[in-house]
Amino acid sequence: MDGIMKRALSYSHVVTVFLLLCGCSQPRPEPETYDRVEMVMGTVVEIRVVKGNRSVEEVEHAINAAFDSVRRVDALMSNYKEDSEVSRINRLAAQEPVTVSPETAEALGKALEYGRESDGTFDITVLPLLEIWGFAKDRDKTVPSQEQIDEKLQLVGHELIDFDRTKRTVKLRTQGVGIDVSGIAKGYAADSAIKSLTANGVDSAIINAGGDIYCLGRKNAEKGWRVAVTDPTTDNGHLAYVELKDKAIATSGDYRNYFVADGVRYSHILDPRTGRPRPYGPHSVTVTADSCTYADALATAVFVLGRDEGLKLLERIPEAEGLIVSGRGDGLEISSTTGWNRVTLWQRSRRMPAQ
Repeated sequence: MDGIMKRALSYSHVVTVFLLLCGCSQPRPEPETYDRVEMVMGTVVEIRVVKGNRSVEEVEHAINAAFDSVRRVDALMSNYKEDSEVSRINRLAAQEPVTVSPETAEALGKALEYGRESDGTFDITVLPLLEIWGFAKDRDKTVPSQEQIDEKLQLVGHELIDFDRTKRTVKLRTQGVGIDVSGIAKGYAADSAIKSLTANGVDSAIINAGGDIYCLGRKNAEKGWRVAVTDPTTDNGHLAYVELKDKAIATSGDYRNYFVADGVRYSHILDPRTGRPRPYGPHSVTVTADSCTYADALATAVFVLGRDEGLKLLERIPEAEGLIVSGRGDGLEISSTTGWNRVTLWQRSRRMPAQ
């Protein structure tokens, strides 16, 4: 369409680099690890496991089972697969309750809980809005009219979902309401893979599901896992490195999926309250939490809320910390929660402005 420029999703934006730690005085031998990378859920998923005392066959079995968990989440929750449970909900639940699996029920329950906690800034009923903007199922990107937005806003809101956790049934109150769980699906898949790894005896591993990362245990006896925080203003740069143990980290930003129309940049992260991308919002939001599912949802909610209100939300949540990048170029502004440095043991890169 005239006036619109699309930006392709590049591998370097998807995969956060796993950087190995070295000792302060001299290099220490790194533990033996086994890695596998696959394309699942439309993104790159990497699992790295520390071998430890396990046999190669045991490690390979654990990694196989972990990827099976990721593929199962994709089969259940993808909006792109017509036979997924989420697609069935969108197709049938306005007429009658749809029964879902324990996994989908758990994910929906968490999504609705996070929606209430964030005052509706994280909302899985944004699908009608994503569709008119072109951010659903690879549609053509376009700026809808205010009339179109107002019409679709009537179909947005977690109160439009009747969810019975005990019976595992979902009913949509109005025809045209639709759900999109992509805001937590990768995080939920990463958490499922970690559960699978631990069930198979793994106590040290890292999984990166398209930027949603969980660090299980330590990389070695002294250090946790080191993860790079992407610089949202460059193609391959990093602002900082964080060291984590038994923690998740996820980032939401306007630099991975957006389009430009008539000189205006439109992010795929829509404010469910206005039906539009937040104007002059953060460049990126990175959140740590006890699970990837939670970190994923909180990063989206904080991005929608903006820096000041987003930091207030994170400060209310004991298990969560966050780093928010605003501004452009040399004018980058870095803000963080009061506990960010304590939890992450982070280290600024050369491009990182002093706080």
